[in-house]
Amino acid sequence: MTKLTKKKSQSYHARGRAMRRYGIFLNRDRRVAIIEAIQSGRSVHVNKITNRLSLHFVNLEGVCLPIVYDKTRQSIATVLPKKVLYRYMPEYRTCQSDGNVTGT
Repeated sequence: MTKLTKKKSQSYHARGRAMRRYGIFLNRDRRVAIIEAIQSGRSVHVNKITNRLSLHFVNLEGVCLPIVYDKTRQSIATVLPKKVLYRYMPEYRTCQSDGNVTGT
């Protein structure tokens, strides 16, 4: 049995959290769209968690998702629960008014 890399483990973890918390399946196209939005500045940067991790709000198909992005691995580390959205209300409102990252 081969061990999963950290990047692959984060991807599986984020997919499961998005499905459980928001009912959204993060397929490859959606994950790539979210990562491109974060890297190009089309997301709402909320907070720097560590030197490696940062919190972003990304509007995906009309749903504002709190995404923890791993800069080192250029991947989504996790999708946080909805209560995080309300802790950062001004950023949440900005995320709601921004356009969708992807329409698929």
